[in-house]
Amino acid sequence: MNKTDNTPFHTDLTDADYREAGWLRRLSRLQYGLRQPRGTRAFKEARIELQRLSAPLAAVLLPALAVLLLTLLPSDAHDRDLEVGIEILKPEKIEPLKPLDPETAEHPPTENPQLDPVILVSD
Repeated sequence: MNKTDNTPFHTDLTDADYREAGWLRRLSRLQYGLRQPRGTRAFKEARIELQRLSAPLAAVLLPALAVLLLTLLPSDAHDRDLEVGIEILKPEKIEPLKPLDPETAEHPPTENPQLDPVILVSD
């Protein structure tokens, strides 16, 4: 304030320059901006405004959705009451294996008996 004439310093600026738009005005500008082509300033402002308006809603809905999912999903408490019968089998006694004698051991049959074995000869 000027001490001599009690008028504000900036008389060329009005209160409308410092006032923030109301809720309905912001929504109408948002709708107008979203209808504009993608590259325009109004569209970009509308996208930013949409993010600003959706942040408080998301801050409430996302934790509420998480709590709802945690209450609806089944817990492990039901699995603890389930009893499963287990039968333990006793191992059978197996006789120890005898070592094979290389001379008396039978050779396993070849996969294709019609083919003769290939003998490699080196010069």
